[in-house]
Amino acid sequence: MKKLTYPPLRKLLALMMIGYVTNSHATIVTYDAPNQTLTIPQVMVGNATYSNVVVKLGDNFKVLQVDPNPLAGIVNGGVLMQVVSAVKSGNEVTVTTTVTSQFQDRSLNVGNDSTNCGGGISYALCAQMTDDQGNLYNASSTQVGIANPTSSWVKFPFVANIPMMVTYTYTNVATNASSIGLLHVNFNDGINALVANYQLRNIPFQAPTVSPLK
Repeated sequence: MKKLTYPPLRKLLALMMIGYVTNSHATIVTYDAPNQTLTIPQVMVGNATYSNVVVKLGDNFKVLQVDPNPLAGIVNGGVLMQVVSAVKSGNEVTVTTTVTSQFQDRSLNVGNDSTNCGGGISYALCAQMTDDQGNLYNASSTQVGIANPTSSWVKFPFVANIPMMVTYTYTNVATNASSIGLLHVNFNDGINALVANYQLRNIPFQAPTVSPLK
């Protein structure tokens, strides 16, 4: 049986102190002794959950990697959002996500308030995409499940622990854009309160799937 090695106790204690200071908790699964790194599957800070956190140990701690794959999903405000795909066809991009309300039924407003998003209204709905060229786009339509798409926003009842597909469409996207630099999406409860806020980065565009000829 291979003997397990562990990081020095003082380093573990220091890491635990970092978790305490940031109001986070973590489960350590992998310690790489040669490289002096810890790989942590999930770290929760407040209402947000980050995946695949790699921490460099030493006299000065460094976080080397945090949720490198945005497709893994992020939990915020008890709502899990996962990016399924970002397909670019010509100058149109379709971003497909799944949204899951964890542990409770709740109604959420979903979509884009292009007039107020990014302004002084803290609970304004946003569904904005910035491409890798720095161009900013507001979603031209939002669709939840099989409901009709809307050009603004829609209130939708999310049943606890049942993933719902939410699709955002962006038009007139730059021809030379190859990825999403930043996807900014949020949901509110319709009573002037922001429930969940997401900023996902570096999502490559996929080409549309071509069905084989029969």
